[in-house]
Amino acid sequence: MKALRLLLLFATPCLFGQESIAVTGIVRHALTRDPLPNILVTLNRTDAPYPESAATTVPGGRFEFRVPPGAYRLMAESPIFGGQYYGAPSFQSGPAVSLVLEPGARPSPLDFRLTPPAAIEGAVTDAFGEPVHAAHLQLFQTYILDGRQRVIPRGSAITNDLGEYRLPGLGPGEYYLVATGTPWHTGDEFTLRGGSHFVPRFYPNARTAESAAPLFLRIGEEVRADFRLDESTSPAVAIQLVDPPTGIALRLSIHARGVGGRNRLQHSGTVFSSLHRVDGIPPGEYEVVVQGVARGKQYRGSARLSLSSDDITLAMPVSEMPTIAGRFACSGPSSGQTTLTLYDPDQSARVPAMLRPDGTFTTPPITPGRYSFLLAASSNCYLHRLTLAGQPLPENRLTVGVDPITGLLVETKAGAGSLHGILRHGDLPQPGVKVYLAPVPPNEIGPYRVYLTDSDGSFDFRRLPPGRYALFLAPGAPELFEYANPEVIAPYLKTAPTIDLEANQRIRHDIAQPGPQ
Repeated sequence: MKALRLLLLFATPCLFGQESIAVTGIVRHALTRDPLPNILVTLNRTDAPYPESAATTVPGGRFEFRVPPGAYRLMAESPIFGGQYYGAPSFQSGPAVSLVLEPGARPSPLDFRLTPPAAIEGAVTDAFGEPVHAAHLQLFQTYILDGRQRVIPRGSAITNDLGEYRLPGLGPGEYYLVATGTPWHTGDEFTLRGGSHFVPRFYPNARTAESAAPLFLRIGEEVRADFRLDESTSPAVAIQLVDPPTGIALRLSIHARGVGGRNRLQHSGTVFSSLHRVDGIPPGEYEVVVQGVARGKQYRGSARLSLSSDDITLAMPVSEMPTIAGRFACSGPSSGQTTLTLYDPDQSARVPAMLRPDGTFTTPPITPGRYSFLLAASSNCYLHRLTLAGQPLPENRLTVGVDPITGLLVETKAGAGSLHGILRHGDLPQPGVKVYLAPVPPNEIGPYRVYLTDSDGSFDFRRLPPGRYALFLAPGAPELFEYANPEVIAPYLKTAPTIDLEANQRIRHDIAQPGPQ
């Protein structure tokens, strides 16, 4: 009865005479198809950040909302299952299928399949079969980010006193796992004295990232991955900070190259003086980073370390982290407001650049990397060119080092257009199908987009620069489909329709699906 009262409380908003549409359905376990009670279901408008309504499923897994016409996203969540959007393949992947509710609509009840999470567990032992306490397990996943395959961090775990670990709450996909650790008897003093280390192991107990094998997880699957770490002697590393700020403790991290070029953490700690010693680092190639805040300023230092069998002293300059100052300019009449974000996909880093009324901006302190600019909010401007010291930057990417950057010009143009339409098979709209958009001819800049069709089969690509585009489907494409890779999409573009989009133009182009989804 309590769940039913909650349902009635949340699911019957006061509409003050507006037309209301009933959204009903059942939440089921994706594998057993059993109804799931006590699942929190939220319904929010696609153009609003907060839920329109919320309810808890009653026995039988049922839920019901009454809401005004509009476009909505539906989410179900619980402590066990996590949160998942309606239409997404799992709680960790995929966009939502938007529910488009036209005036007078009477939508059919929804069948919401909630996918249980998967997990990886195992044990880490040494060469004698003894458990390794406080071993570090790092998990990475192959993922499609901005249309390209990338390996991204997905979590970590520390073994307990029995050498056991568990990585819960995972979606289906392709993962890589690495185990590292330091023997308990390795010291951490400020004198140069050799120690020992555990040789890192990649699943399934491979010694190098190149020989690592992926670990494939299915929905709700429990997989075991055990590791055996061999101990070996290691040189001592002395880190000599050059010009560090006084009275500050710096965070230290030492990273090694991992699977897919993604850095993995080998060691972390805190540096309290200008000379710091680290034991237990295996020979190899590393990046050493120190970072901290003093008197409101952020400081950072980094250096490459090539470690063999000999002790080494690494000199590392520490300096204030750079900022980027520049100006935003949009040619032509623009509408709405614009926000700028610097984005480095290799680091999965996003840095906001707040615009002043005169169009100038200064970023917060920023980590070195190679950044592009993203435009957001309601403006109809699109990025045209990045210029520094009068010179256009290749591929509209900005390389940031240790020095501040001034005089950056972010040139945009007003007149972004859009492409929209409906995907049908015969006379039936096809919801939940990925429609892809690519520039013609394909290039490294893009834009490349993907849209999961809404409940009425519609798709809508907005804020596009004028130009020629191709719309295409990719039936039979793998889950890790690189839709922003010109070589991968070339076969699909041979028969794809092309559309010439002019400034401020909104074009409708419907697509016929050749076969049932």
